[in-house]
Amino acid sequence: MRRFALRPRALDRRRYDRLARFLKRRGLLKRLVPVDTYAVEVVR
Repeated sequence: MRRFALRPRALDRRRYDRLARFLKRRGLLKRLVPVDTYAVEVVR
């Protein structure tokens, strides 16, 4: 599997949102939830 994040510490909300919508269309998710409920940005 290709790495998901181009910059692992930076949270790419748009990319996570696109993945969630793809998984929903494929029937792997029952509903979409806000990215902030399952992903966090690592800040140094």
